[in-house]
Amino acid sequence: MDCSTGYAKLKEKIEMEKEQQYKKMLITVNGKPVGREIWIDKVTYAPVLTHEPTGKPSEPGVGAAIS
Repeated sequence: MDCSTGYAKLKEKIEMEKEQQYKKMLITVNGKPVGREIWIDKVTYAPVLTHEPTGKPSEPGVGAAIS
């Protein structure tokens, strides 16, 4: 098994585990996406940080709480 095949299988396994623990949400208005997708924990419904936010903390909307 070459390195790229092993990496692809590992990535697929991680995605399957993520889907079992978390739920992906995408907020839309009139069928058009608004913002980016978010992941929430299926048990606690707490948002899960999947990567660091882009932009500076002083920009509006970056690091804003979801309620």
